[in-house]
Amino acid sequence: MADYKEFTEEEEKIYDREIKRLREKLQRGLSFDDTCSTIDTEDAELQQIIRDDLLKIMIAELHYSQGLSFEMIASSLKIEKKQIEEIHKIMIDDIMYTVNREGGFDKGDATYH
Repeated sequence: MADYKEFTEEEEKIYDREIKRLREKLQRGLSFDDTCSTIDTEDAELQQIIRDDLLKIMIAELHYSQGLSFEMIASSLKIEKKQIEEIHKIMIDDIMYTVNREGGFDKGDATYH
């Protein structure tokens, strides 16, 4: 599992500003790659984190909240389905890392339907 970057206060401001701005561009129909080409920071590592997290956010909203398939998401963002699948796997890995770090999943807290 990759190490997670600790943001400085300035990096956090850039991250928050850029995620908000990029989401607005996507909502207006700009492609994912064109949107990400406008990330406003010279820090290559921060650019990649913003890009990856933006796609994670879009997957969470479009797939889990709205029920769109990976194919539909890829089409709407004008990217390859493979990119969606790769980032989705990272999302699952992130969840498992968090669950394991926090001491596991307490099944007593879960509600099953």
